[in-house]
Amino acid sequence: SSRGPGQLSLARTSGWGLTSNGLCVLALLRLHPLLTGQLVQAVPDPRHHGWFKGLVINTGLLPSQIHVKGGTVLSRLAASQLNWVAGPSVRGMDLSIHQSASLPIWGWGLVLAGVLWPIFGFLAYRLRTEVEEECPPTHFEFLLGDITDHDPMAPESFEDVTDDTIAEFLLKMPGVDELQPSL
Repeated sequence: SSRGPGQLSLARTSGWGLTSNGLCVLALLRLHPLLTGQLVQAVPDPRHHGWFKGLVINTGLLPSQIHVKGGTVLSRLAASQLNWVAGPSVRGMDLSIHQSASLPIWGWGLVLAGVLWPIFGFLAYRLRTEVEEECPPTHFEFLLGDITDHDPMAPESFEDVTDDTIAEFLLKMPGVDELQPSL
């Protein structure tokens, strides 16, 4: 597909990757799709006075470890699975339940690779591409370009430009006469 001057592909603009990554991170932080759980039911535990039993479900995408403070530890609860946990009540009615990811060592390696991938991509790009040392042209360099295009008596380089040269150029511009105050 051919593009005209000034038209860019979204894939080639540098800000697009940053925006899509930001949206993914925002969704992960706001919606918590990877590691979430729900306490479905909590009832007093008949075997332990002052304890509660709770039915928990892992609603996240990753397998999780469920830990009740002072009680049950489930080392692995797969996504969408239910299980009972028990522990002492906190403030008379609540269970203090903590959830963490339960991944094998290779799973943590994939997580680490996914986190470091953008950094490695950036480093590979910087090693292949030279950093430009030239500064972008200034406003006066653009003026110099306009002067040299239209006036054969214009100076050859930016170092040769004086205030008088710039004033002469500005006076030659159309419409400048109307802008000058009358005496």
